[in-house]
Amino acid sequence: MAFPGNRLLLASGNAGKLRELQSILADFAIQLASPQDLGLNPASLCDPDGQPISIEETGSTFRENAQIKAVGFYRASTIPSLSDDSGLCVDALKGAPGVLSARFGGEGLSDADRNELLLRKLQPYPEVEQRKAQFVCVLCLCMGPGQFFFFEGRVEGFIASAPQGQGGFGYDPIFIEESTGKCFGTMSPAEKASLSHRGRALRRLSAFLAEG
Repeated sequence: MAFPGNRLLLASGNAGKLRELQSILADFAIQLASPQDLGLNPASLCDPDGQPISIEETGSTFRENAQIKAVGFYRASTIPSLSDDSGLCVDALKGAPGVLSARFGGEGLSDADRNELLLRKLQPYPEVEQRKAQFVCVLCLCMGPGQFFFFEGRVEGFIASAPQGQGGFGYDPIFIEESTGKCFGTMSPAEKASLSHRGRALRRLSAFLAEG
């Protein structure tokens, strides 16, 4: 699919997500831009007429939050925008932290703090079968007013008993991927991309783009 001007805004301020998105989309003849490249501050977005735009993640699903961000950045930039909403869903915690993954435990916590909090909450569940979890990613591509396309990826696994490795970001150091038995935190970026929820969603996006 051709974009107007072959330009795509990766609507995220998360450096780790941006690296993964840029890596997988590098094969397409698309000029990729980040909010910083365009001088866009997610905390103070405005449309071309100066009207404030909120991209607060008020949705109850990954799909809703991805759409909020894609639409907001499209309105601010007037170029096609791709957003990502993703998170970790732990069976024993009834799907938590889910859409609140980036805010689990409240504002101001680091990734390491959130990992530690999650491990504490899972202390009553020591067996592997009790620690099942899924990483979920939903991408929303906003091509224009009312023009939305969604791409979803999931990966099954379980929560480790302690952090492993120095790679990745977020909950990667405590997520064991089911098919390999390896922690995302110990994988190379290429290996993780081949297995991860975001990699799977991006491959669906790539197939969509290739159709055009």
